[in-house]
Amino acid sequence: VKGNRGLVHFNLKNYKEAIEDLNEAIAYDGTVAQYYAIRAASFDALGDHISAELDYTQAKIYEPAFAKNTPFAK
Repeated sequence: VKGNRGLVHFNLKNYKEAIEDLNEAIAYDGTVAQYYAIRAASFDALGDHISAELDYTQAKIYEPAFAKNTPFAK
């Protein structure tokens, strides 16, 4: 539920709320690449590029194909 709500907040450009919900989703299941990728995009939108890169990297660990087209893809 929190992961879905995080995505809704992200789409509404409520980035801080998205991060809060995604933090809870990751605490519940830290193996979902999409949670990290959406949280990374939220961090990026807020100008926190270090946190964004860390989350994009984590997303690639769990699902390399999912995160290959991120701004920090290597």
